[in-house]
Amino acid sequence: MCVDLQNQSCHHEFCRLLARLRANFQLNLLIQADGYFEWITMVCNFTVKTLHAWQWAPNSTFYLLSTWASLVRGLPFMRPGTPNHVPELVPQVFKAYVISRLESVATCMADDTIEDPLEDEEITKQHLEHLPPIARCTYSTCCEDIVALFDPLATRLQEVVASGAADENLLRQLDGQLAWLIYIIGTIAGGRTPPQSDGTNLYLLACSPLHSSDS
Repeated sequence: MCVDLQNQSCHHEFCRLLARLRANFQLNLLIQADGYFEWITMVCNFTVKTLHAWQWAPNSTFYLLSTWASLVRGLPFMRPGTPNHVPELVPQVFKAYVISRLESVATCMADDTIEDPLEDEEITKQHLEHLPPIARCTYSTCCEDIVALFDPLATRLQEVVASGAADENLLRQLDGQLAWLIYIIGTIAGGRTPPQSDGTNLYLLACSPLHSSDS
């Protein structure tokens, strides 16, 4: 995919183009195009790379999440068994977004000239609105990814607090990272998009022993 990632304007306009492309062409038409499978794989790689470079291209995230949410919404209109690669690639996009949010906490703490995405309520809301269809495309996989990230952070926070000699910077980082995960969990669990897979419920996170009042 020949996009100059060193040129912010070019990069941003390309992300907008991807969003418009999906808005103007149904998924069942896109998959008929020559080179579709190579294209969708490159779009996935491009998305993952951009999400991890969030501080360099913060305004592009919305368009990429919008693109993938729109691709997922096209799945119910596909003929059963029609290969399209979307469900196979979506977990990579979801995980990249989540990890990039967690990484942003430490990055912003280390450099106060970088705008903290968590403090921009409007932008954060716009991003999270696209997550339910993305996560619910492969619900159980995304749930497992969230649990794998949430549980160690929650355990670490409990250990730090229980030690009685809490590092304020570490507490701040853990609080920020857990805040992101809670926002994401709440958005997915409360979203209106019905699950596309086995119906694994992210509300189970709140019922696990780690989060019970007896832990």
